[in-house]
Amino acid sequence: MPIKYKYDPKLNVVYSFPYGKVSDLDISDYFNELINNDEINTGFIEVAYFKNIEDFLFSSDKASNILEKYMELRKAKNLNTTLLVGESDLHFGFARMFEIFHGMVNPEGTFFVVRSEEEADDIIKKLMKKR
Repeated sequence: MPIKYKYDPKLNVVYSFPYGKVSDLDISDYFNELINNDEINTGFIEVAYFKNIEDFLFSSDKASNILEKYMELRKAKNLNTTLLVGESDLHFGFARMFEIFHGMVNPEGTFFVVRSEEEADDIIKKLMKKR
């Protein structure tokens, strides 16, 4: 599966690292893995780093399937916030696309797209202060 992740239980943050050529099935499998991982507490924050993605292997119609699976994850684990980190223009553009699709199906969800790990860390710190 070209999406690896690590979980920080102290912060309740999942850091994901997709790499290579990523398909809609890869993303769905990743979401299923998070749903079924009993070590991940509810209300977690997800941070996905796009910098090692070479290509996305799905069309816009498959993106809706990804969003459905994302909403399953959100419901099953009470996913608090998602941050996508896209450092290059290409990765940032794809991250923005996911943000727009997300806004269409879940406008009340908390979703950020940032350009750097530092920006993501700043947002996590702000979210932690609110807890």
